[in-house]
Amino acid sequence: MADFEPFASLTAWSRIASSPGGLLRLLMDETPQTRGALVRLTGQSRATVSEHLERLDLSRLIQKVGFAPSTGGRPATQYTFDPSGRVVLGIDLGATHAALAITDLSGDVLASSISRTDISEGPDKVLSWIIEKTRELRAEPAVKNEELVGVGVGVPGPIDFSTGRLVKPPIMPGWDNVRIDEVFREHFDVPIYVDNDVNVLALGEHRFSWQNLDHLLFVKISTGIGAGIIMNGSVLRGALGSAGDLGHIVIEESSPVLCHCGNRGCLEALASGAALVKRFGDSSTRTVNDLLQNQTSKDLEFLSAIRDSGRTIGIVIASAISILNPSAVIIGGSMSQLGEPLLAGIRETVYSRAIPLSTRDLILTSSSLGVLGGARGAGMLAIDGFLDPVSINHYLNAMR
Repeated sequence: MADFEPFASLTAWSRIASSPGGLLRLLMDETPQTRGALVRLTGQSRATVSEHLERLDLSRLIQKVGFAPSTGGRPATQYTFDPSGRVVLGIDLGATHAALAITDLSGDVLASSISRTDISEGPDKVLSWIIEKTRELRAEPAVKNEELVGVGVGVPGPIDFSTGRLVKPPIMPGWDNVRIDEVFREHFDVPIYVDNDVNVLALGEHRFSWQNLDHLLFVKISTGIGAGIIMNGSVLRGALGSAGDLGHIVIEESSPVLCHCGNRGCLEALASGAALVKRFGDSSTRTVNDLLQNQTSKDLEFLSAIRDSGRTIGIVIASAISILNPSAVIIGGSMSQLGEPLLAGIRETVYSRAIPLSTRDLILTSSSLGVLGGARGAGMLAIDGFLDPVSINHYLNAMR
C-alpha cells in the first residue's frame, strides 16, 4: 500500500484529515472502519464524515465490507479502500529490455509485456515502441474498461526527479536532457512519474516483499550496477537524485580498465554483467542473458569469475552497509540469476569488511519479484501519486 511523506505540521495534517483524501488515507491500512470510528479518528462531525464517505463511495474508491459487531443497536457498516476500477501503467526500461505492467491500485498485475529492446537506439524509436505496446496492453480484456490514472517509468540513467529530466546518462546515448514525461503526456492525459530504474526496483521490492522493513538496500547487478535506497520506508534519492550510483565508485585507481563514464577502475567496469560479457562473450553475445544461456554451470573459469565479481561488488556494498545500516540487502538484476556463486562472493566480502553490529541481523538475499519487479515498482510511483490525499481531493473535485 502507498506510503506518504510526513506532513510539515499537525495543522497541515488536520486540514488533510478533514478532507475526502485524508479519510481515504485512513481506510488504506486494510482495517475496515465504521462511520463512527472515522468520526473519532478525524475529529470531524458525523455529517462531514458522511459526506466524504458518500463522495468516495460514488467514485468507487471505497467499498462496503459488511458490518461491525452490534453493540445493541443496528450493526454499523464498515468501509475499506477499493483498489479495483482504476489502473496505472508501470514501465521498467533497461539497457536491453523493457517490461510493462498494468496494475490495479494495490499493485496486482492485470496485463504485462516483456520484450528485448536496445536503449541505444534513442528516445524516438524506444518511446514510440512503448507507446504502441501500451495501446496493445490497454486493449486486453482485463483492463480495457478501466480508467488509467497514472504512469510510472524507471530508466537506467541519472534522473533529476524534480523535473523528470535525464542528466548525461552513460549508457543511454541520445537521451541527455530528454523529458520522458513530456513525450508521454501527449498520449496519456494522466500524471507521469519518472525515476531511476534501481529506485523503482527498490520501491517494488519494499512494497511487495519487505513491507515490514523500513531500511533496505536494493542492488541491481546487470549491464551496469546501481542501488536503490529505502530509508524510513521511503526512497532516498539525495539532493539531486543521484544517490545509490555504486557502479561508478572507483575501487582500483591503477586499473587500466576504462569505464564508459570516462574514469578507470570503476566497479561497473570491473564486475558488472557488461564486464563478464566482454570477457566471456563472442560475436553472438550482446547481453548478460545471452551470456548465461551460452555458459554452463560446469564452466569452472566462468563460475570463478562470477564469484570474483561478487567479491568485488561486496567491497562497495560493505561500505554502503556501514554508512546506511540497512536491515536487508537485496540483490537483483539479470546477474542475480547466477544465484549462489554471486551471492557467496558478496557475502564473503561483506561479512569480513562491514562492522559486526551492522551485519548482526542483516538479511542478504536475491530478489523474489522476478522480471516484473521493476515495472510493478514503477507502477507504485504512479499509485503513490494518485492516492496522495491532496491529489485525491483534486481528482474528486474534477469529477463534480
